[in-house]
Amino acid sequence: MPQLLAAALLLLTGLPLPAQSLVPLTQGVPPPAAVYGTVADSTGIAVPGATVTLAIGSASESTRTDDSGAYSFPKEKQGGPYTLTVKAFGYPTYRSPAFTLNGLQDIERDARLGPKEPYLATLERDWHNDILVMVEDRLPKVLVVFLFLFILERVTLFFVNRMRRMASRQTIDPFRGAQLRTMASIIRATVYSILGFLAFLQVLKLLNINYAPLLASAGIVGVGIGLAAQSLFKDIINGIFILVEDQYNVGETVKIASLTGTVEDLTLRLTRLRDGDGTLYIIPNSQVATVSNLSRDFAVAALSISVDASADPGRVLDLLKGIAKSIHENQAFKDAITAEPGVSGIDNINGRALTYSINARVRIAQKDDVLRAFRNQVVDTFKRERIPLGIDPANMLLLQQQKAADPTAPPSQQPIVQA
Repeated sequence: MPQLLAAALLLLTGLPLPAQSLVPLTQGVPPPAAVYGTVADSTGIAVPGATVTLAIGSASESTRTDDSGAYSFPKEKQGGPYTLTVKAFGYPTYRSPAFTLNGLQDIERDARLGPKEPYLATLERDWHNDILVMVEDRLPKVLVVFLFLFILERVTLFFVNRMRRMASRQTIDPFRGAQLRTMASIIRATVYSILGFLAFLQVLKLLNINYAPLLASAGIVGVGIGLAAQSLFKDIINGIFILVEDQYNVGETVKIASLTGTVEDLTLRLTRLRDGDGTLYIIPNSQVATVSNLSRDFAVAALSISVDASADPGRVLDLLKGIAKSIHENQAFKDAITAEPGVSGIDNINGRALTYSINARVRIAQKDDVLRAFRNQVVDTFKRERIPLGIDPANMLLLQQQKAADPTAPPSQQPIVQA
């Protein structure tokens, strides 16, 4: 560096430079050298398309021979030892002795391949070598990864089963049980998808298939697929909002997409719904616009009773209030009914049929049991108190034609069609 500064000052002052001050700017950087040559068979005929690999230590680079069998590695670094390997289909592998590059001259290495082997012998040797490399090098690594993936699958299955058992024990809080079943289903589907993808990559690695270009091309193709599959992404996004907003869970009874049933399975893409007839509906989450959750927090057991107009309304109301009170105080329904049942007055008049109603707020999944108890109690009480039930006005004329009766008397409570 001081010599360079001195030379610069002399140039600025116009004085001649001494010979010892002329220092090459490339001092300390060895000049590159080239390795070149031709590949031919034992008879001297050029072998085009042969793979030529130049290696030094663990680093290597490869090229192919042209139509005349020539190859070239320009600008190689000084040092060594270098080795040259030539592979051509149908020929035995050629390996050169080790050599060094001093950076002052190019090295010509002509390769002469042995006699061409039969096709089956070459194929057998290549397969044998590939299988040995796979068994000795890649297979142990892949087996370790598969063992790790298997352990992750067992751990995931353990937690999923535990969540499902916890959900089955949530008899007091069914809503919490539905949440646990939903989360178990989502975790299982997501983890299994990730583990399956990782296992697929390991299989490609075992077969010595470079999946990096596949992933890169998949990213490019994914843009086009994403434009063509917007509904799929809409399903996933809507499924995420269903989970985050807790709109419904597995085991709840809902009405979505004009279908009513019990949620059997919920994933990020679709919802499986089972109705009362056993029909299974598979609904994409993008079709879920309005959700009617029939199992959230509480349910209302509403019972409408049709009574003949000849019965005293005040007496009917007193009997219904007594029935509601007895059901509410019954030990079997003490925990099922969360509020005192309400008995309203006459809700509807249809000819001689007067409609009364009983409403009770009950716990989830116990609505049908409470309604059956109300119906049984109403039938028994009305039969004992001789309260006539109402008849549809459309059937009243048919009943009068079958049996003449006093027009001012209340209609008979016998069946319209005799057995």
